[in-house]
Formats: sequence, structure tokens, C-alpha cells
Amino acid sequence: MNLHAYARRRTAVYVGMGALEGLRESEDLLREIDEYLLGRRITFTFAPDFSAYNEKERRILLFVYEKLGYGRTTTYGEIGKNLGISPRVVGKVLSRNRHLLLIPCHRVVSVNGLGGYVLGADVKHLLLQLEAKSLP
Repeated sequence: MNLHAYARRRTAVYVGMGALEGLRESEDLLREIDEYLLGRRITFTFAPDFSAYNEKERRILLFVYEKLGYGRTTTYGEIGKNLGISPRVVGKVLSRNRHLLLIPCHRVVSVNGLGGYVLGADVKHLLLQLEAKSLP
């Protein structure tokens, strides 16, 4: 997985597959991501910058960020029920998450299986397995 990560101070601006022109990647954030992927880290010291999202997106992404701790999962429907939003809208918003891993949308699953993930179902499955094995 070749993620790119950008931050200002301790605020993550972007974590995703595409590189951003004209910005220098954050070595510290990339190191934390590597530690997470190796099962050596369960939290990040960088907070996502939520200002890039509209109000509805922010509500959904904040819910995932604040309520879905390491190793926990929930469904699109449960998030929708908690926020009064359609599960389809929840899924659509999560598919546009610009802070992969930091806002752990991989922890949101379908009632019928894994559900979607921008990095693919195999990566989502691996991330969930990693977290299940690494629980303190």
C-alpha cells in the first residue's frame, strides 16, 4: 500500500493514494502509519483536519473518528440510525474520506459483509484482521 500523508504541525491534511502537488509529505505521519500497519501503534498523534468537509460529511466522519476505537466495528446502518442519515449516504461520504486510517472508515462494515473500501475489500479485510490480532 503506497499511501501519501501531509500534515501541518500535528494536523493531518491528507492521507490517501494520490500525491498532492507542491506539498512535502510528513515523515512523522508516514512513520506512524507504518507503525500502525506493522501492528505497533493503535492511535495516531495527528488529528484529521475536518475543515475540508461539509457539515454532513463532518458529522459522519467525526462519528467514525470519535466512536470507532481500534478493533471496533459498526455498520453503515448503525451510523445512519445514530445520525438520522441514510446508510447509503454514510457509505458515500466514507468513500470520500481524505484521511485514510486516521478516520477509520475501514471499521464500518455492511450487514451483509465487509462493504466497500477505497483501497479494496482485501485491504479492508487485512486492516480488520491486523486490529483484531493487535488488540492490547
